[in-house]
Order: sequence, then structure tokens, then C-alpha cells
Amino acid sequence: MVRVPRLYSGKLFGLCGNYDADVEQEFSTPSGALAPTPVEFGRSWRLGEVNANCWDDCHGPCSACEARDQAWERGNASCGLLAQAGGPFHECHSTFEPQHFVRGCAHDLCRSQGLHRFLCQAMKAYAELCQREGLRIHEWRSLVKC
Repeated sequence: MVRVPRLYSGKLFGLCGNYDADVEQEFSTPSGALAPTPVEFGRSWRLGEVNANCWDDCHGPCSACEARDQAWERGNASCGLLAQAGGPFHECHSTFEPQHFVRGCAHDLCRSQGLHRFLCQAMKAYAELCQREGLRIHEWRSLVKC
């Protein structure tokens, strides 16, 4: 998480938004135009040459992840642990809504074809975010074998 003092309000731009309190302006491209879609927004900020291993939008394997993402989101021994009521992160839920993190975790797991380190990284990122706010996180590493 990046925290920016209010004195920078309206003076920022980029992939994280422009910090002007107008959510309608969050998809501003480097030229200042509004991108019509999230894909176009991301594409507008791309630097350098296109890498053959990266693509801007789903072409082929993306749809295959949808079912796997759902399974990883529901699994309490997987990404679903982030949102589990009474789970190790439950004291953080009222401050940081976990569903966004669960979806990101499942997405990363699918794209990496289930590499366990991505699960551990997602859990660690959420835990650190919560701990920086002084929120208590209970033991989670042994539950997901990280």
C-alpha cells in the first residue's frame, strides 16, 4: 500500500490513479484521455516492447482459469483462507475487505499453474498489510504450509 499526503491531491497520475477524489478519472492514460476499458488503460501505460510471453487481454488460456480460480477462492487450505470467518485473518476483514485479495491470489495461482510460492506470497502480502495497521493476524503459515 502506498500512502500519499493530501498535499499531492490532483498532482499524481499513473496506474494507481490520480488522487483527485474523482473515481470517474481513474482510467486516465498518459495523454490525459480516459481509456474506455481496463485493458486499454493498462495497455496505455505499457513501457517498452511487447514481450511474447505477455499479452494485454485473454487469448486462449484465460478462460481455463475461471473454474480453477473459483476452486482456489473457496478452498480454506488455499486462497479462501484469507476470507475465512474465524480464520487467521478475521481481525483484518473489517479494515481490508478480503475478497479482492482472494481473487488476486486465485488469479496468480492459476496463471502460475498452481505454484505454491504464489499462495504464500499472497498470504504474506495480506498479513503484512494488516500488521502495518496494528491488526492481529493469527498463525497461518502452517495451515497453508508456507
